[in-house]
Amino acid sequence: MRIEQQPAFTRIVEDCKRWHPKTKIHVIGEPSLLDKQDWLDPLVRELLSNCIKRKATAVWVTIDKGRLVVEDDVIHDNPETILSNLNSDTPPTKEGRMGTPGMRKLLDGHGGKLMYHKENGNIIAVATWVW
Repeated sequence: MRIEQQPAFTRIVEDCKRWHPKTKIHVIGEPSLLDKQDWLDPLVRELLSNCIKRKATAVWVTIDKGRLVVEDDVIHDNPETILSNLNSDTPPTKEGRMGTPGMRKLLDGHGGKLMYHKENGNIIAVATWVW
């Protein structure tokens, strides 16, 4: 299958693997659940990019019907502070990036939400939407 014929999710993961070969991306679940949800492409790209920018060596993407979970192996020294910022009503965004506000707006348009929580010092992003 030519790359432009691949589902968008597969292209996004392949792009990340090509540009960041040291980061292992593990996909759990069925990527085809995202094939007809192409409005999610910017969200998937943003969440994967965030993990890679934090120098993650492994990223796990779990796909369920109406739910996407992205977590990495980065242990944060101050996860409570980071969570407070990410889950606030006005999380910080860098210039030229979609950021958390953009991802929330995208999900809100589909009856969804984006929340972050911590587990053993890791920060995990959970996106949900109405299927």
